[in-house]
Amino acid sequence: MGRLSGRVAVALPLGLRPASPVRLRRAPLQDGTGQPALTFFVPLVSNDQATLVEVLPASGRLHQIRAHARALGHPVFGDKIYGPDETLFLEFLEQGWTERQQDWLGLKRQALHCSSVEFTMDLIANKRHFSAPLASDIREFCEKSLGLRLPAYFALE
Repeated sequence: MGRLSGRVAVALPLGLRPASPVRLRRAPLQDGTGQPALTFFVPLVSNDQATLVEVLPASGRLHQIRAHARALGHPVFGDKIYGPDETLFLEFLEQGWTERQQDWLGLKRQALHCSSVEFTMDLIANKRHFSAPLASDIREFCEKSLGLRLPAYFALE
């Protein structure tokens, strides 16, 4: 949420968030108990309300992208755990999607999309690459709800 002015690397160790009502929630831990985590955020398109970023996780911790985005002060739209109020997640578990969640989150799911991923198969020294166009619900949310003008390469295939 909001404008991310430039590229940023977040190197914050992650671990269980103490005293969270959501048991799986992670948070940056400065006490030496967290696991090392590094995430790069590269702004692609922005306005005063939001920034569409390319995210490059250099490690693979549980909820790493979402926890680091929140630590930057730019939580992911639609995120019930790391968004504006973690009790939205508990409410969702008990009641399903509510009007309060729509008002706070704007999107029924996290506005996260894996555009590409590559795996190296060590035993056969073979790389596998997979890619997918931006999901239509996220594209529509970015354009209509947030007023972001997405580059042509985000066109649906």
